[in-house]
Amino acid sequence: AVYIGASHNPPEHAGINVLSKDGAVMPSAETARIEAYQQQPLPPMADVTPGKQFVFDPFDGYYHHITQTLRLDLAAIQQSG
Repeated sequence: AVYIGASHNPPEHAGINVLSKDGAVMPSAETARIEAYQQQPLPPMADVTPGKQFVFDPFDGYYHHITQTLRLDLAAIQQSG
């Protein structure tokens, strides 16, 4: 699994954590292999196989979750400043 974290601290403290199947942070050696792979340049878009990529916007599902499932009143939160 990949966990994308954000931080109220400077941007260098935000990032991606790779988790093992049991939810633990991957060992440093495995993380280093993934980081090395991430440094490789992406192929030109013409070389990407059609149908392998898609745009995903989680806003609608997330908004529904926090307003309906969690019953949060976002207007009250926004008005609180």
